[in-house]
Amino acid sequence: MGNSLSITILAVTKTFDSYCIAGMDDKGNWYRPLPNFGGKFWPQLRYQDGSWIQVGDVWEINDYISEFDPISPAHTEDIRLITPPIQIKRLSNKELIQFAYQNQENNSKLQNTLDANGRSLCLVSANNFEGFSHTFNNRIRPRVKFVANGVAYDNMTSTPGFPLTDLKWRAYILQNRDYPKDLNSAFICIGLARKEPSKNIIKEYPMVISIITDPEVPLLPSYPN
Repeated sequence: MGNSLSITILAVTKTFDSYCIAGMDDKGNWYRPLPNFGGKFWPQLRYQDGSWIQVGDVWEINDYISEFDPISPAHTEDIRLITPPIQIKRLSNKELIQFAYQNQENNSKLQNTLDANGRSLCLVSANNFEGFSHTFNNRIRPRVKFVANGVAYDNMTSTPGFPLTDLKWRAYILQNRDYPKDLNSAFICIGLARKEPSKNIIKEYPMVISIITDPEVPLLPSYPN
């Protein structure tokens, strides 16, 4: 057995027709597990028992190697699994909020992430956030603005808000579903997209890849769509 670790899944996102997963260990180190069978993305999100992979799941990873992506060098958190992950438990929302509180990062680390400066993942406490839809090229896309530690973040381009790829929350925005606005706490995970030259994506640009709240907002029946 080689490297092993336990991580709490903090983000499960849509990436074209596949999925991306990211999590942290108990020391606040980020990891982006890549499938043991190859490729950068996961083709589906079910465990062998048919249940869904979701934020709050705790994985035991028994063997992995670090992997460098020369096309997207800020993705320093990539690890290639050698064996499939094992789900050992699922945190309650109270436990998940406590985990996020203990491992939240500061605005300096957030800015380094936004700038693709040696990292591509960040977790911050949000004073508030606003989810909304935006039409681009005749497609409706979910977006998010947020305030972290008193600083407003509204994307780095002329398009309002950051792309929202969190599977749970993008469904709430696209389906115009109500959700609690009076929150005790909220945490935002920022993640960078990979460069995809074949799709004319030439920059590791930031997205909101997860929103974690108290009270909990449940998955919709349409999950993961």
